[in-house]
Amino acid sequence: MSLREKFKNLENMITQRIHLINQFSGIPFVILIYDPQDQKECYEYIEDLEKNLKKNGKKILKIPIGDFVFNYFEEKNQIGEMIEFDKKEPELVRQELSNVCERYFNDHIHSKLEKNNPDIIFFTNVGGLYPYSRLSNILKNLEKIKIPIIAFYPGTIINDELYFLNKFKSDDYYRAFRI
Repeated sequence: MSLREKFKNLENMITQRIHLINQFSGIPFVILIYDPQDQKECYEYIEDLEKNLKKNGKKILKIPIGDFVFNYFEEKNQIGEMIEFDKKEPELVRQELSNVCERYFNDHIHSKLEKNNPDIIFFTNVGGLYPYSRLSNILKNLEKIKIPIIAFYPGTIINDELYFLNKFKSDDYYRAFRI
């Protein structure tokens, strides 16, 4: 299926069958999988989709989740320290960044939900999570949220196995509906 067809299917699902998103998995998550080489085109489609959904009265909360970790440390004026420490102890830093993602991202999302009251959440910049965190870990922590979450996932499916960035086999179970 082409990227254009995937976005048309997603838009149709959101505008006409949004109540069915969690029917198969029990959670309102959708992962739109695209080739990482199509990143620019994907982001153009995301912008178009967002405009079309707004015209249909949908309120979208778009969160570039790959930026979250760095923004968190930047706000605490610790980004320089993290970069220097990463040069010396990369595995330790990556574990710490993963812990930060898992601890604080959930609170961050709930705060955004209270402020914005969206109909749909878009997770963009998912590729920016690597190697610090995994989308599956973030989604697991958000399973109680009843608002549909659409994650734009750079990867591919080979023999029914999901590969992040077309390179790294995902060992995690994604309960989300895949497009």
